[in-house]
Amino acid sequence: ETVHALTLKPDQSMGAGQHPAKKLITPEPPTEKPMVKEVRKIIFDQQDMVEGMLNYTQRTRRVMPSRARITGFDIKETSDRGISLKFKFDDPGNAKDITLHQDEIGAALIMQCKVKEIPLPRSAHKSLEADGDNINLVVVIDWRQLKK
Repeated sequence: ETVHALTLKPDQSMGAGQHPAKKLITPEPPTEKPMVKEVRKIIFDQQDMVEGMLNYTQRTRRVMPSRARITGFDIKETSDRGISLKFKFDDPGNAKDITLHQDEIGAALIMQCKVKEIPLPRSAHKSLEADGDNINLVVVIDWRQLKK
């Protein structure tokens, strides 16, 4: 994308000793209509994120260890499936790993937004971003497309 900037230059017609005024130089008009976008980043705390993942696994009938408690999770960026989240459990005898991949994490966070009554435009582009121990939901709204 090309960014057009306005440049301020001193007016050359001013006489000596006068304070030079600023003259506005207008840029070349863009060939395309500029796009107006809004970017929102929804940052879930760990409790809300885990709650969203658990709600998702229940609704999609994923089997979670019944007696084990979640003690943490690992977030990794992978080349094949984007972001993945692997739960850690307090039951050392439990060898079952539960891993959610990017499409599942996205669905879980969108469901969590509905539960928490956080408005999300249906037509907005949604993506995920790993940020340390958090996964953020990034929402981009193209206002020009919404007007159509």
